[in-house]
Amino acid sequence: MSRCRVLGPIEVVREGSPPRALPRRQRALLARLILARGRVVEFDALARSVWGDAGGPADARPALYTLASRLRGAIGPGLVTEPDGYALRVPGSAVDAWEFEDGLRAARAATGPAALSAYDRLLSWWRGRAYDEFADTFAAAESARLEALHSAATEERRALLNH
Repeated sequence: MSRCRVLGPIEVVREGSPPRALPRRQRALLARLILARGRVVEFDALARSVWGDAGGPADARPALYTLASRLRGAIGPGLVTEPDGYALRVPGSAVDAWEFEDGLRAARAATGPAALSAYDRLLSWWRGRAYDEFADTFAAAESARLEALHSAATEERRALLNH
């Protein structure tokens, strides 16, 4: 199974292989699908995320089919085709941002060295701004929310060290 990383530059990591940077349009498609958290994203919304205001092909569906096919080759079968669009249906552990949120809840519930270790592990996953190049466009709200969680986790870790 592949792991999708959005806590910094968007990339895909397959077990036993180095991180794989995808072409920009595949990164945009992947980011938009991750934002939907398993819900179907309609073709028009995907086209806006992939091509933005620059426009795209007159009929974006064939181009989206091609992008989705290539992305599926990189991430595996979790990319699901639906009548109205696509959905990414993968376990929470397949997306670093989702796993970060789950792990943060666990770190907050832990005490002592276990809590510190949990915070260290979670914070080590951050490689830059969440959703990287899309943090100022369609992923802005989620990027800001995750950045706030990152800041809170950093402060909580610091507080643990001061006790």
